[in-house]
Amino acid sequence: MPNTETSTVEDQQPKPIERKTESDIQEIANGVKSGSIFCSLQIQDPQLMGSIFMPIGLGAFSSVPSDYLRTIGMIYAYMSDAGPRAINDYPMFFSMKLLHVEDMPIFMNRIREIEKAMGQIPADPSPVPEQETSRPDLSAISSDELEAELARRNSG
Repeated sequence: MPNTETSTVEDQQPKPIERKTESDIQEIANGVKSGSIFCSLQIQDPQLMGSIFMPIGLGAFSSVPSDYLRTIGMIYAYMSDAGPRAINDYPMFFSMKLLHVEDMPIFMNRIREIEKAMGQIPADPSPVPEQETSRPDLSAISSDELEAELARRNSG
């Protein structure tokens, strides 16, 4: 007998964002610094988020509770999964991955370790200027810039 029950979007609860292992977080940090992974912290204009990560633009988060949204620390995707087009010099993705907010301190520490090993940590780091409109080089964004952007986005 066929299932006659119907479900609405409101009935469907999103799967909790899984915490990553130390190894997974290291891989993500390595990918961001090498340019093989693009992350939401690299987007200068948050209004472009839905155009860059198409699932967001198509309503992936439109009916999820705000408590769930607060567990998202970062959105990322592999550059090899980027679509053939770009928007304002940003890649476009038709899929995305989520990093849990509680994994962000580990991620930021891994970014700092990579920068230290590469000699990229500036002696006197300065925040990214608000009026800056060009996208930072994927491999050149510093941990201080990532952390400042994350703090700015989480405060509003």
